[in-house]
Amino acid sequence: MRIAVRLLLLSLTAFIACRRAEAPALSAPARVIVISIDTLRSDHLALYGYQHARTPAIDALRKDGVLFQHVFSATPLTLPSHATILTGLLPARHGILDNVGYTLAPNVDTIATRLRREGFATGAAVSSYILRRETGIDRGFDFFDDAMTVAPPGAETSATREGSATAEALQNWIASNGGNRFFALLHLYEPHTPYEPTYDGDIEKADAIVGSFIDFLKQRGLYDDALIVLLSDHGEGLGDHGEEEHGIFVYREALQVPLIVKLPGGARRGENVSRLVSLTDVWPTIGATLGIKIDGIDALRTDASSSRTLYAESFFAKVHFGWREQRSTLNERHQYIDSARSELFDWVADPFEKKNLLADERRVAAALRSALPPVVFRTPSAVSEEDRRALESLGYLSSSSRSSGAPPDPKDRIASLKSYRDGLAQLHAGNARDAAASLRSFVEQNPDMSDGWVALAEAQHRSGDARAAMESLRVAMTKFPESPIVVLSMASALFERGQIDEARKHAQLVLDSDPVPAHELLAAMAEKRGDMNEARQHLQAAADRAPANAAVLAKLARFDVRANRFEDALGLFDRVVAIGRPAKNIQFERGETLLQLGRVADAESAYRAEVTVYPDNLRGWASLAIVQFVQKKGDEGRATLDEAMRRNPGTASRRMADEVMRTVHAH
Repeated sequence: MRIAVRLLLLSLTAFIACRRAEAPALSAPARVIVISIDTLRSDHLALYGYQHARTPAIDALRKDGVLFQHVFSATPLTLPSHATILTGLLPARHGILDNVGYTLAPNVDTIATRLRREGFATGAAVSSYILRRETGIDRGFDFFDDAMTVAPPGAETSATREGSATAEALQNWIASNGGNRFFALLHLYEPHTPYEPTYDGDIEKADAIVGSFIDFLKQRGLYDDALIVLLSDHGEGLGDHGEEEHGIFVYREALQVPLIVKLPGGARRGENVSRLVSLTDVWPTIGATLGIKIDGIDALRTDASSSRTLYAESFFAKVHFGWREQRSTLNERHQYIDSARSELFDWVADPFEKKNLLADERRVAAALRSALPPVVFRTPSAVSEEDRRALESLGYLSSSSRSSGAPPDPKDRIASLKSYRDGLAQLHAGNARDAAASLRSFVEQNPDMSDGWVALAEAQHRSGDARAAMESLRVAMTKFPESPIVVLSMASALFERGQIDEARKHAQLVLDSDPVPAHELLAAMAEKRGDMNEARQHLQAAADRAPANAAVLAKLARFDVRANRFEDALGLFDRVVAIGRPAKNIQFERGETLLQLGRVADAESAYRAEVTVYPDNLRGWASLAIVQFVQKKGDEGRATLDEAMRRNPGTASRRMADEVMRTVHAH
């Protein structure tokens, strides 16, 4: 690590929902906490009879709470399901039908919106880019930490973060709240793919994070009188019907989820509820426990009717593949799945839904079919390049497809999805040649999928076959000339080949449909030509169109640093920090900028903020120690180096410390 010497010199109200006469009245909880463990199917927990995963923390919470045996999601997708949890509404009403291309309807309130009006502080920390604030899922939250970094093409991408880091961010907010009334949402992405090392292993990892978080609540005296809800947004296919993950199908394994509600003071602890419950019931149940009337069903009511039909849907196959959407109605015994070839299952006797009873139980099927609501669908909006990269890194598709004739049944095409996801996994693992082979197989079976062609071109490019990459993009341009992603991909490829004029023409085509990445790319082209004024104008235009996009603001800040516009750069870095937990290196770069302005003490604070959140950033430790030595705080500088080596054992940190000391002694 080269350390510039100049750094030395510069540088939850009175009743529960149960109305039984013998039930004691409860005081309204001052704290409401929802813990969402993404992609956790209930039949992989010991609470529901599973034997292969150890979850002591969840088991302990169950002993203090009410366990709901039969809980179903309204959709097997993260963003729309969380919108349902937070609003109590089905996707058709809250407006989010898929993980991408939709935002929360503007007239919809969330739990956070209402509780903030009731005087609660509201805070959330999430572990996936899918739940980024731009979707509107942050509505009503005073604090919403969604700090994920999406790197440029070819670089390491982090569209998720470790659940422990997410929990730490939320704990810091809770601690700063001083124990006052609050509503908190903790979202963990474990056990979503990629599993580390297995699905059950990731469940155990999530359980450990839940355990640590609950320990934190207990240590601060916040647990006993809190209303705590633990749930998942949807399940996981695990190959049961040919789908390894989730999104396409609405079989039981993708919809049935765990639900535990711990009431204040441990009321009704150890109870089981066996009637059907939907995730649409979560907010009405919280509201009833708080004495707030919310339209919907309070799942804790003991006089609730046991007869109920639930609805679920997924437009994932329709949006991204042009296949038939999947819709489902489910009662206490049967599930009807509406598709090109519809199905009926007895999910109680046949929980893996292997025997189709449609021909034998026509009356049952007809009754459930008649309970299907009308189809409510709208086309998704355009997807930005940043969203596309993030979704690809998570194994999702990001753009829509086209098909002619009657849409095929996903059951007939599901096998091809494996080729796509294998290709993406290989691509992000650096195996570009294998990725290209898998993605080639995918586009041969699904030629009307723009995502497939774009991913194939990227794999071919990374494997060194630029000619094949350009040919794939030309095919994509012919098939999808109006697709911003395809056009921008072609523009990027032409730019890399030095065909800047052609690249510029392509980028300008999507300035209206996808302005932010288009302006970013045009800025890079202008800088390449040496036109710094035009380059900054494009970056400023991107920032104006996305004023809460930390990545865009950081890019503009770095441009200003290169142009020695340090005051402007600092203002931009300050905006990035204000958005939320900043990505790695942001506070470091902010510290560098402060040094350029002669604000050494402020730079020290920035470096300290960097290493507090990212203790593996050796450059941050080095610069922190340097500025401490510069300010004649030698003992603090040496303590900083010792802490850096203790938190980063190995030769790299020792070399860093040695170089810092040599530099200090030399000056």
